[in-house]
Amino acid sequence: MERMMDKLAAALHMDCLALRKLNLAKPGDLTPTQVRLTRSNLGDPMACLDKAAEMISWQAGAVLP
Repeated sequence: MERMMDKLAAALHMDCLALRKLNLAKPGDLTPTQVRLTRSNLGDPMACLDKAAEMISWQAGAVLP
């Protein structure tokens, strides 16, 4: 799944991280089983992605094989 996100981002001439941020689940969204997401059952996925990007120095440049 993640590799397909990378391929889609490349086809759209987008940064992989930016595409993932656009597609994050948000409070109010429904899961496949129709459970409504809230801040308490979802957490903060944007902060999680931001922290992961910081930890791997994403802005320094991502190189994919």
